[in-house]
Amino acid sequence: MSALWRQRIRWYRGALDDLRRFGWTKTTLPYILRQVAWLAASLSPLVFVAYLVAEYRTTGHLHWALPYLAINLIFVVERFVSTRHQGLASIAFATLLVPELLYEFFLTAVYFASFSKHLRRTSSQW
Repeated sequence: MSALWRQRIRWYRGALDDLRRFGWTKTTLPYILRQVAWLAASLSPLVFVAYLVAEYRTTGHLHWALPYLAINLIFVVERFVSTRHQGLASIAFATLLVPELLYEFFLTAVYFASFSKHLRRTSSQW
């Protein structure tokens, strides 16, 4: 995990530092917009967890809306379909979505660490 952490820090930090170095151009604009989208996407799980905590603290329970549960069901079905030839254990593991969610939280933490180092202009450690 620590090797993956260092590798991803290098990738994200390198991309952010290069964009700063080259500035706003016609060529860098799509990459800058991708970084803005990545930042927004990285914030969404944190906002979702904050929402769940606030709802639970306010109402004492969590209300799950059917349309949003249906969207999650689509993801679970997709995982089932894509792993159906790999055996029951793979299907069970993939349909939980938990490993992917944990990996996404890991990548979010790496991104925020890289973004923080980039903003503070700390020296890059390759």
